[in-house]
Amino acid sequence: VVVAAAGNGNQNLDAFSCRRYFNRSVRDSGAIIVGASVAGTRIKADFSSYGSRVDVHGWGRNVMTTGYGIYSDRVRRNDRSQWYTPSFSGTSSASPIVTAAAAIMQSVNIQNTGSP
Repeated sequence: VVVAAAGNGNQNLDAFSCRRYFNRSVRDSGAIIVGASVAGTRIKADFSSYGSRVDVHGWGRNVMTTGYGIYSDRVRRNDRSQWYTPSFSGTSSASPIVTAAAAIMQSVNIQNTGSP
């Protein structure tokens, strides 16, 4: 399963200018293309690219994440890998959430049918 972020340019991926890159009749990687939405809603985040080529939206605004940010572990303040932020936004924050859901669904399918 391959999951890819749609991008944060508020671009219509169905537009003529994007056809060369997102025309599935020419090439189809099979990737799940992810847009970003506001948590708890089905409303597209204002920055998220969109269009029929976007397969699904994931929570993409103010996602808490580790690895960088303004908060740190009180004991290891100088270790940047212990920092986190409550405000990571974008299709890149939505994609891991969709990836996890796809992996769980695939796992259930393998358990039930023996194949992905």
